[in-house]
Amino acid sequence: MGVRRRLWDNLELLNISKGVIEQWDLNVLGVYPKGKVVLLETQSGPKCLKVLQKKDADMHKFFLLLEHLSSRGFKSVPRLIRTRFGNPYVKIETDKFYGISDWFDGCPPDWENQIDVFLVAEKLAELHLASKAFNVTGEERNAFINWQQRFQCMAQKMMEINSEINMDKHVKRLFRDMTGRALISCRLLKDSGYRVIQEKAGREKGFCHGAFNEHHIIMGNRGKVFVAGFDEWSRDIRLADLAKLILLVAGKNQWKPTIIKNIIESYDRGYHLYPAEWEIVSAYLRFPFNYWEALKELVRQEATTDETISILEICREKEELKEQCLMYLGF
Repeated sequence: MGVRRRLWDNLELLNISKGVIEQWDLNVLGVYPKGKVVLLETQSGPKCLKVLQKKDADMHKFFLLLEHLSSRGFKSVPRLIRTRFGNPYVKIETDKFYGISDWFDGCPPDWENQIDVFLVAEKLAELHLASKAFNVTGEERNAFINWQQRFQCMAQKMMEINSEINMDKHVKRLFRDMTGRALISCRLLKDSGYRVIQEKAGREKGFCHGAFNEHHIIMGNRGKVFVAGFDEWSRDIRLADLAKLILLVAGKNQWKPTIIKNIIESYDRGYHLYPAEWEIVSAYLRFPFNYWEALKELVRQEATTDETISILEICREKEELKEQCLMYLGF
């Protein structure tokens, strides 16, 4: 009885309602917070409890998305376990839900490990293939993200900052470098077959994970890879996930061409990429995201001239390293 009482006390400390947990037919033996989720030790094995902040319609789409992937053969996702009343999740208050799924044992990928990188890229290709034909009733017709508009908007803001900057010549040169790279990326994207690829993706009704990174990828035993964190899924061309993965992994590896080739070859083996799609990926990779993120941080910090120079110099070095790698690979 004392153990049981401590269990419910732990739930209360985590602001988890005992009454809600009891809606599942689970004999909970232990409760352990693990980052943004809670590990539930039960007699039927470890489970993952997650609190989701969503609108009712978005929560339903989230559930349908996981079911869709599973029905298409992509079993590496945390399907929601139904309650004893048959519901896939429990609403506890306005825009707040509890969901429970099986717990995936493992660790985050090691981005410096070629085998991990290969397996993760392979899994991303599988995910994108399984995502096709995901139809949602009442969805807006133009739900797809528009890269051209986003890149042009960011480039325009960079140009405005560049014209208003009132610092020494070295800072101005760094800002010109930033703006120039952004405009090149926009031009490459405009000259690519982006619109055609986007229209094709719209017909296929696929989606992107949206946050395909080490926080949501679990490396299991015997080469298994599990994918969680679909909260940020979006209607987008598959190249968005792929380009972000390349940026993430390449950045961790000083833009070594071999590891990028590993990602490309592994993904392409599972889901073929066409020349027009490589042009789009190239345009995306060339956008100076390092500068963009640094700008937001500089504004937040109200940085001095010396601090600005130091931060922008680091960005310039990263962008030059990236450019050298892309040229070597023929992008």
